[in-house]
Amino acid sequence: VDKVRDKVEFRPRNESIGSHSFLPDLVISLDVANKERLYWPSQFDGVPFIVIDHHHSNSLNGVVNLVDSTASSTCEILSFLMNSWNQSSITLFANKAMLFGILVDSQIFRIQLASLRTIKISAAIIENGVDYQEIKELARNYRAPFVVRTWASFLSQLRTISGKSTTLVTASISELEAIKAEPSTMSGFINFISDLVSSDIVIFLLEKKPGIIRGSLRSKTTDISKIANQFN
Repeated sequence: VDKVRDKVEFRPRNESIGSHSFLPDLVISLDVANKERLYWPSQFDGVPFIVIDHHHSNSLNGVVNLVDSTASSTCEILSFLMNSWNQSSITLFANKAMLFGILVDSQIFRIQLASLRTIKISAAIIENGVDYQEIKELARNYRAPFVVRTWASFLSQLRTISGKSTTLVTASISELEAIKAEPSTMSGFINFISDLVSSDIVIFLLEKKPGIIRGSLRSKTTDISKIANQFN
C-alpha cells in the first residue's frame, strides 16, 4: 500500500476548498493567476499573501510576488527557491512532486519555455535520488479515463490556420454539458494537443461561463509571451 501511495499522492487532481476553520497567518498561492481561482473569503483580506507563479497573465498582488513567466512551470520556480533556502530540508517526496510538475507542464521538455535552467533544475532533483524514468512515465499517464474520453470528444474539432503553423481548438459550455463534463476536465488538454500535432503554435479557447472565454497558448519555438501581452 505504501509503495502505491508514494506513486500516486503527488499526481495533480481537482480539490475544491470552500471553507476554513481558522484565520491563517499567511496565504501562499502556487500556480494561480487570479483571485477568481482562489478560495478567498473577505476575512482573508488583511492576511499577508505570497504569490509564486509562472503565468504571464498573473494579476495577483501579494506582499511578495515571485512571478517568472520565463519558467516552464511553477514547480521549476519552487524547486529553485527551496534549494536556495535549505536544500537539506527537501524530502524525496517533495522532489518527486516537483519533478512531476516540471515534466507535466514542460511536456517532458518539449515546450519553448523548457530552457537550460529547466533541465539543470530537473537534473539536480534526479541527483538527489529521484527516479527519472518512474516520474516520466507517471507524467505521461496521469490522466483519468473519463478525462481521456472527454478530450477525445474534441479531437475532431482541431483546425489548422496560418498555413498549418497554428492549431486551433475550442470547447463550449454546451458541448461539455452534452457529455456531462465540467470545464475543469479540460485542464492539461492544450499540453496534450501541443504534443499531438506538428503545428508550432496551439490555441485553445475554453468557455468557462456563458460569455466568458479563457484562451491558452502553447508553442514549440515561437515566443508566445508577445502574443499573450496583447490580451493581458
